[in-house]
Amino acid sequence: MAKRIFRDKSHEVSKRYYDVYEELEASENVKDIKVIIAKLEHLIKDDPYFLDSYNLAADLYDIDLEDELKAANLEEKAYEIAIQTIMDKEGRWPDELAWGYMDNRHIIRAIYRWSLRLW
Repeated sequence: MAKRIFRDKSHEVSKRYYDVYEELEASENVKDIKVIIAKLEHLIKDDPYFLDSYNLAADLYDIDLEDELKAANLEEKAYEIAIQTIMDKEGRWPDELAWGYMDNRHIIRAIYRWSLRLW
């Protein structure tokens, strides 16, 4: 049987995501954080399968706004999408989900974050 290797596609919103991430690095107050979260939520609507938008929004809710429930909900949703994305029609995980392939990293981060939350 051939090895099932998963490689995600590129996501157009990733460029916009990194622009928002740079804004975050320059932000100085909670008002800025709320604006950044709104931008991340817009990215989620534009491409719900690009999971770093969920991951960063979860961090901001958890750390900056101290809303652990909202953060956990975002992490769980990202995890669910990650699993749906990588599983085949028979519900099997791929044999390989390589970190070295850049387009897989948002998926691996989503799975990792949810596992940490559950632990």
